[in-house]
Amino acid sequence: MKKLVLFFFISCIAFFLEGQKFHLRSGVGLSTLHWYENQVTANFAIQLNYQKKNSPLLFYGDLKTLGNVIDTKVDPAKYEFIPQTPSNSQYMYPSLDVNQLSSYYRGGSMEVGIQFNQRKKITKPHFSPELSLYSISFARKISSDKTNYVEEEKYALHGLTGGVGIHFPGKTKFSFKSKLFLPVYTNFILYGRYVGIPYESSNQENNLCYRNAAEISFKKFNIVLEYDIINLGKSENIKSKTIPSSQSKIASLYFNYLF
Repeated sequence: MKKLVLFFFISCIAFFLEGQKFHLRSGVGLSTLHWYENQVTANFAIQLNYQKKNSPLLFYGDLKTLGNVIDTKVDPAKYEFIPQTPSNSQYMYPSLDVNQLSSYYRGGSMEVGIQFNQRKKITKPHFSPELSLYSISFARKISSDKTNYVEEEKYALHGLTGGVGIHFPGKTKFSFKSKLFLPVYTNFILYGRYVGIPYESSNQENNLCYRNAAEISFKKFNIVLEYDIINLGKSENIKSKTIPSSQSKIASLYFNYLF
């Protein structure tokens, strides 16, 4: 993800040298994540578009980050606790109460893609197919008041996205998009005080995910409402514990400014 972010910003610098063919959009937002726990996150988003004059093709790069606003108590029924033993921890820490664990979410995404049928002179509602490369990563950190850190799950999914949008031109522009995301490569890391090892797996199941968005633009201002369903496959680890498959539902609202 760090290399992708670096590539994105280098591309932004190069793109600005081209002048009016490139357009930048940035903004802030909030998300609600319904995963093991329900959390609210604060987000930052930036998007760069490239389109030649009279071309039906629009190329774009999109980068988002998110971090939790308030931590959430962990439901013991949804968490498999690994007791501390001398064999899985170099140092002994005070005993933990499973009912006093809290979770923190953070993550980000990056997308590079192309939209078709995007001529600016179109004045009637029209459909626009879309293809992209998409990466999303997020983490769930679990900790307690007695120790700063217990364990953390990190997920990274990289794959292909395809879908279609319908656009309504005018002084106030509207659009609705629905896309499918198929992870091609996934990476999962589990580590912590009591896990015993930093366990990494690239053999996690690849499950189809869903992405939807509604957008409204007026002059230099833009509002986007997104709803994503990310399906995470299970990852087995005989040395510590198996992480079951799960589903993360992410509803986001962004307020953007068009430069």
